[in-house]
Amino acid sequence: MEVNGVPVLATVEDIIRELKRELQLNDIELLKDIKPTHNNVMVTCINHADGQERHPSLGVSTVQVDLPGRTIPEGTCNCFTCGYTADLPTFISNALGYNDGGIQGFKWITQKFVNLAVEERKPIELNMARELEEDDIEFDESPLVNLDDFRYTHPYMYRRKLTDKVIEYFDVGYDKDTHSITFPVFDEKGHLALIQRRSVEGKKFLNDEGGNKGNHVYGLYQVYKNLSWIKELYITESPIDALTLWTKRIPAVALMGARITETQAKLLLKLPIRKFISALDNDNAGELGTEKLKKQLGSNKIIYRLSFPQGVKDVNMMSETQLDSIKYNLI
Repeated sequence: MEVNGVPVLATVEDIIRELKRELQLNDIELLKDIKPTHNNVMVTCINHADGQERHPSLGVSTVQVDLPGRTIPEGTCNCFTCGYTADLPTFISNALGYNDGGIQGFKWITQKFVNLAVEERKPIELNMARELEEDDIEFDESPLVNLDDFRYTHPYMYRRKLTDKVIEYFDVGYDKDTHSITFPVFDEKGHLALIQRRSVEGKKFLNDEGGNKGNHVYGLYQVYKNLSWIKELYITESPIDALTLWTKRIPAVALMGARITETQAKLLLKLPIRKFISALDNDNAGELGTEKLKKQLGSNKIIYRLSFPQGVKDVNMMSETQLDSIKYNLI
């Protein structure tokens, strides 16, 4: 379908269900009932009954309707009870709490479903560190690979909650040849050590390019760049989880696995930070990994365990509200 003349890689139902998922992650109880019909996706109306009507009365058209003298585009929203009407971007803006004529809704659609394999990354101003200037943010790259080849953005990055600042600061990229997101891993001096890839076509990691990931800690270089203000450090399994925390200015590193290696432990022990929080996944592997982390680091560091909300498996699944009120316990 097209939205405002822009092709998108989704059906109306795909878009509505993704919107519902994001609303739920942010504790917004709208669109509780979604029922596809012949030419509409019926949803509970967001405009009346505080969005809590018992039966869906708002139809989102799944086809373009050509009438004498006018055309009703695919994605047009109409409530048969209260008369609310809107195009799809405006409907999404309203559901997200904006009254902006669809500006935020159109941005949301393009970030998640825009029909562009990649887009050229636009330069943005950076000031991730509270006490560092932009000129201090730089990478000393080894000849392993030319990262310019990967400096593109992909809608997947935004679906996983990354922001432009975090994407740029950590040099997250997109490899068009392997259809994967690239996560450059630097040593503490800023030399490129390896690249971890994550496919956008399924839940799978590709082989790392470069060194052994067990010899490195993702995000360690950025931590060294920000030591002036970092008082505690979160340890996650995946780069995505670490970057999710950085979007909230919460410093984090990733082991790129559930078990810390001896080399990774030595790297973390060198840091002049005493307080570490294990944010390894909320599953059996994560619990075993936390035990090993405590054993490897506990004699020199104070180790805490992140208290995951019920039903949340990893950091990236946490809602904005949950990320803003993180809790952890001493172990």
